[in-house]
Amino acid sequence: MAKKHQHLLDNAAEALIAQAKKPTQRQPLSKNAWELNHSSDAETCGDYPQAVYPKAPDFGDSDGLAKSGFPPKCPLELRMQRHAKWTDVLSSHLWPDGILMTYEAAAVFQTANLGDFRQYNVTVIDHDSTPWSLCYLYFKNTIQLDAIDYARSSFLLVDILSEPIRTIRLKSEADFELTTVAAREGTLKGCDQFSRIAPKRIFLHSKHRPKCDIFGFARFGPRFYASQRLCDAIETHELTGLDICENRVLKL
Repeated sequence: MAKKHQHLLDNAAEALIAQAKKPTQRQPLSKNAWELNHSSDAETCGDYPQAVYPKAPDFGDSDGLAKSGFPPKCPLELRMQRHAKWTDVLSSHLWPDGILMTYEAAAVFQTANLGDFRQYNVTVIDHDSTPWSLCYLYFKNTIQLDAIDYARSSFLLVDILSEPIRTIRLKSEADFELTTVAAREGTLKGCDQFSRIAPKRIFLHSKHRPKCDIFGFARFGPRFYASQRLCDAIETHELTGLDICENRVLKL
């Protein structure tokens, strides 16, 4: 089969991702949590993100969320980008802790335990100006830094391009914060300015292990992890627009 053509920027992005993942490739695969990402396949999805604001909202100094930590109940309207293609799940300009999808896809998601979430209706304007009603699920299932078992976990000092410099150990959440600042300022041994701390192998304290089927991690990517049960539902119903990827970092 002929290899599909890729843009030079796509090749560069894939090379950076591969470089960033190299230190974890020999670690055991986690079978309890998988990375859940928006698909980056241009042939399937076209433009990224697929759905964007016609006019960017002005949230001022806030993130636009209500005091509850959820988006406000207000009309939400997006437009498909010129070369974007329709999929069951769409990448969008909406808050990153949520996922935009068809109502049929949302029904598949809701067969799993979604934890603390809310559902919103979003109007998406098609290329021919036809409005479509889609579902936006916003999740508040974020694991915080104090959930990490620092005695068992390890981290990476990486440069501005995410290339690993060396493995480091941290003692606590406070140590993480101080080390993050030092990496950004370039004062840690062997690093330049705008370096950062990335997870290498993360263990959680037992009381903080998530009970829901989709969750995120404060300060670390990917935006979402999904349980085997949710991944099975996504694959069984062949939902498009999502990539289920191996997780060799977070151990549950």
